[in-house]
Amino acid sequence: ISIAVVPFGLAAGSAPPPYDVAEIIRGDLESAGPIEILPIAELPARPSRLSQVEFETWRSTGADYLVVGLV
Repeated sequence: ISIAVVPFGLAAGSAPPPYDVAEIIRGDLESAGPIEILPIAELPARPSRLSQVEFETWRSTGADYLVVGLV
């Protein structure tokens, strides 16, 4: 399984958290078993909402799943 975990965006008016939520997710997934995490440098975009995801662009990465979000 290949998963792309995009660095999370910040909701309007919020302060950055003291930790990187996407990095925590990456670490948990990597320790869960035979999962390949796409390197951040290979991410074609950095959406933080579903409406920002261009699925054709992500299909070319070979990732089976995409994790995006806001903090």
